[in-house]
Amino acid sequence: MAPRPARKTKSVDALKNCDNDAYVVLAVAKLFWLERKNKKAKEWFIKAVKLDPDHGDTWVTYYKFTAAHGTEQELQTLVEKCVQADPKHGELWCRSQARGTLVSTTQVHRTLEK
Repeated sequence: MAPRPARKTKSVDALKNCDNDAYVVLAVAKLFWLERKNKKAKEWFIKAVKLDPDHGDTWVTYYKFTAAHGTEQELQTLVEKCVQADPKHGELWCRSQARGTLVSTTQVHRTLEK
């Protein structure tokens, strides 16, 4: 990761070059989260899941953020949206699915119905 003063510059450059890339938007959301700018982080997480709802890593990171800074209602709504999106891609998502360390979105949906 770049030194703290250079992060903003790097993120602006990345957004200029790849403004509609979910990975770049996710990275910006993480930077805001690290800087404790939670309102902006949430906005960028929302942008990231809208750009690529099939990217499971974004959903997992957004879930961790919401679990730390959101309400139970926000968390439940996020899980429901994730179940609807049914993500299939993402380096961490696929690896954890192959190992069976993350539950599938179908299992999450069944848990919510109970």
